[in-house]
Amino acid sequence: MRFLLLIASALLRVAASQTCECPTVPTNLSLYDALLIGDDVAAAYAPVVDEVLAYGNLSRVVKMGAVGGGGACAGSFGVLACVPGWLAVGWAVVHVGVGLADLAAGVSTATYAARLAALHGVLGNRTNATVFATTTPAPPSSAILDGDVAAYNAALRSLFGAGGARADVRVDDLYGVVVDNCRKALGSACYPKTCGCPRLQGSSATAWTARGRRVLGLAVAAEVVAFHASAGSEADTSNIVEDAADSSGDGVSSWKLAWILDAGFVVFLEALMIVAIRCAACDTRLQRHLTRIVRALAGDVPPRRGVLRVAAGLLLLFFVFSAVVLAVHYGAESTESQVDCAPQCPAVPWNASAYDALLIGDSVSGQYSDAVAELLKRQELATVLRMDEYGGSGFCGTSYGLLACVDAWLGASNWTTVHVNWGLHDIDTWSYAYASTGATKG
Repeated sequence: MRFLLLIASALLRVAASQTCECPTVPTNLSLYDALLIGDDVAAAYAPVVDEVLAYGNLSRVVKMGAVGGGGACAGSFGVLACVPGWLAVGWAVVHVGVGLADLAAGVSTATYAARLAALHGVLGNRTNATVFATTTPAPPSSAILDGDVAAYNAALRSLFGAGGARADVRVDDLYGVVVDNCRKALGSACYPKTCGCPRLQGSSATAWTARGRRVLGLAVAAEVVAFHASAGSEADTSNIVEDAADSSGDGVSSWKLAWILDAGFVVFLEALMIVAIRCAACDTRLQRHLTRIVRALAGDVPPRRGVLRVAAGLLLLFFVFSAVVLAVHYGAESTESQVDCAPQCPAVPWNASAYDALLIGDSVSGQYSDAVAELLKRQELATVLRMDEYGGSGFCGTSYGLLACVDAWLGASNWTTVHVNWGLHDIDTWSYAYASTGATKG
């Protein structure tokens, strides 16, 4: 590693003395908070990144233009020579994606690694977070060999990310994103070793279809958002309402509920006494006893034995009433096997087959599902349907109810993706109010 740093230092001196055709730095650079650095592949996905982040008002992105001049200025070397002018402001995120231009120029793996280390040093404290992307795959028809791409990516991972020399620097695995997406398509399971992926990529390593650009753009946008959120101000959680806070009945502990019921019953009895005392047509004996109870409670007269018996009876009735209500509230269903969630399952839409992605989740998924559906629809990547909430905060609102209801939804369409985000209902113990305390919570 020390030898690599020495090479990086020498490269910095050479790059500083090299005259490359650097892209013009915008005069309004301070209006942006994220910088994209990259070659032709970055030029392909940059507009998508900008559109996605602008749509959600999540970040303001600018791309460092292509370095001209060719030759020694191609790829990462030209970036090293030109990037200082783009560091006049501090960045929340800098996303770096270089590799294919270096491979096309025949740059060795060791030199490429040294340039990445040097670039990381140049960025230094001018950014809160730096992300280095892996080089995207090269199809068999490309002049660039995918084996050389793999060597570059291995060198990058030796520097950054988990297991690298700088584990704190994030690696955006664009290579893996493309390969995983391509291998899901019929006829592309052999990509990139022996076949291409016409759905995303053309015949060369830098030729991308509209869908390929969108897939890469969403992946890069996700990285920018993740680091921009961590580097920026605290997230606004004012609109996030946990299920436990909304559980008006089940969110109250048993002893509090008992006291609430008891207090209500006491108020009822006092009202009954007042009515009885004021009722001229009432039985005089009952009226006399009730009057004495009220006066005894007020301290006007010492209570008699009969009065104490009446008070004890009323007190007993008061606790029996509380016990019955609590038993009905918590004991309606004693075991999981007795809970029938089918009546609470949301109906599957008649046109579910028109969708190809399914979101399954609790109330949190309800807060992001519309944005996901709109974003993927705008990028023509997927049509998203959300499985509606059900069961409220009761036991059927937990993953037990999810298992009871999900089969009909899974069979309603030939889903390409099913995204599951479930947990808060299971964590909230009062979701188990209608099940026995011995029920499995998970």
